[in-house]
Amino acid sequence: MRYAKTVALLLSLLTLASCASTPPTETTADNVTEGSDPVTEPVKLPEPKLTSIYELNPKHEEGSHTDMTSTSFLEADYRSRNEISEDIAKATVPYYTRLKQLPDGSYILLYNDEHNGKGVRMLRSEDGVNWGEYSTVFAQYSDKVYANPDALVLQNGDILCCAAWRHTGSYYRNPSKGGISIKRSTDNGKTWGKEQVIFIGINWEPYMLQLRSGEIQIYWTNTTCYVLPSCNNTSTGTAILRSYDNGYTWTGDLSKVYSGQVVAKQATELIDGVQFYTDQMPVAVELQNGTIALALESRLNRNNTYRITMAYSSDNWAESIPLDGEGPADKLTNHFVGTAPYIAQFPSGEVILRYSRLNTSTLHLADPTGHNFTTKTVKLDNMKYWGCIELVDNKHTAVVCSTTRYNEGKENELFRLTTQKVNLNHTLFIKDVDITVDGNSAEWGTDHDALFVGSESQAQMSVRFARSEKGLGILIDRLDYDLTSKDSSTVRIAMPQNKLSYIEVTVNPDGSYTAKKLVDGIHTDIAVECAVTVFGTVDNGDDTDEGYLAEILIPAEHLPEELAVYAMLYNKDTKGAGAYDSPDMMNENNNVEWIKLK
Repeated sequence: MRYAKTVALLLSLLTLASCASTPPTETTADNVTEGSDPVTEPVKLPEPKLTSIYELNPKHEEGSHTDMTSTSFLEADYRSRNEISEDIAKATVPYYTRLKQLPDGSYILLYNDEHNGKGVRMLRSEDGVNWGEYSTVFAQYSDKVYANPDALVLQNGDILCCAAWRHTGSYYRNPSKGGISIKRSTDNGKTWGKEQVIFIGINWEPYMLQLRSGEIQIYWTNTTCYVLPSCNNTSTGTAILRSYDNGYTWTGDLSKVYSGQVVAKQATELIDGVQFYTDQMPVAVELQNGTIALALESRLNRNNTYRITMAYSSDNWAESIPLDGEGPADKLTNHFVGTAPYIAQFPSGEVILRYSRLNTSTLHLADPTGHNFTTKTVKLDNMKYWGCIELVDNKHTAVVCSTTRYNEGKENELFRLTTQKVNLNHTLFIKDVDITVDGNSAEWGTDHDALFVGSESQAQMSVRFARSEKGLGILIDRLDYDLTSKDSSTVRIAMPQNKLSYIEVTVNPDGSYTAKKLVDGIHTDIAVECAVTVFGTVDNGDDTDEGYLAEILIPAEHLPEELAVYAMLYNKDTKGAGAYDSPDMMNENNNVEWIKLK
């Protein structure tokens, strides 16, 4: 591996410290004194290596951050954005994406083969990046089409796939011409069993959830179509069916239309004497406290005014909503402007909500009750169409999946399936480590919580922290394809005097760094230890670098009793404009909001 090491010890109060790399001295017969004591072989450490954020952040107990989510935030991974070629999807408009990670770590991706669907297709991937050829899960018939797929990995390992179906040309006036079907796979989606119809009635957007009890629920947009003197319009709400035997049998009555239990409805317009309702496109999650949180799209009028509504049940929808009723009582009604919501809960407790607004996938965090949402958001550009989120790997990461719309100078607009990772940053549980500041992370291990920054450019960094008798250790792993002397990585430690007080250490790939304390507007240089290992060549735009590792020790004498941290980077690629990267959901000018170290 190609790397160079720079180690510097700041022994006095300096504004800028730098050390050039020094090659090791070769031992020869000419420089060994006769009769000297035998030389003891030093312990050989593993070669230095860079570590990705996806190798860090060990799993914690469920609800580990229940009482400390106020400073949690999301950070998008710029590098991870992946557009899947239309040559793979083979669909004109691959809408309504649903991504699932399987127990073996592989992925399936379901989508409509056209805008509102004629059939349902599926892609498979071992790594979530490289996708194989599509297969068809639900194929259209001459008079019957399928749309809005969802998949659920059951507790027994089976996979259920559902889709809404309708008979073309007749379903609008005849609700018996629509329904929901499921198929089952027992081999990780390689093959699918026979189609099973479980509901009759006009519907859209079915979604499946398995509770911890084993009960399976399927939610859908319960659609009634009206042909009125002044207009044709639809009234909706959300209904469910239940299965208690892993999806083989379901509540409801296939001899009737609309036999589901209605669990969410909101009155909207009164048109030609008919009361219309909404609360549709449901996605549900069973929270760690046992409450079911239901994310809904609310269409308020025929002018396409949309909002996001949250509904909650602490008793597993024990009561049905009557034909002319509204509910449930526990709701955040029309809470956000947007469409097409999706919701999940991180094992640590934070709830993540995704919805479409303007041209983006917009993401919020909420506390573990799912009621109290952040006002700050992460927005993923050009990912607005009927997307989803899937918690993957170590469950600190959510993959957002949607459809990107673009033209590329062609006559017809094109649509491409797109995924991007978003990482959860929250209170870090740090360990005691006997740190040697040598630019080698060998003594750290990877079972550390880490802070992630990397939403603005290809450069990204993960930051680990550790206690020692000497002070606070900091390890920065910066991944960067194009290292330049203008690049920098910065970590701040909050000081208690006021919200604008902190210790700041900034490290450059050439080994230079600054260390200072800012209290009450006064800067004071401080002494720290710092070692940098570079994987690549700085200021050489003709090669591809890996990045650099910076190991830092801030002496205990400078540190407050309670620790909170903030991180940011500056990236200046050889041929690109410079980019500052700091977390969108974090305020660098208010250290009360910074990430706590425990």
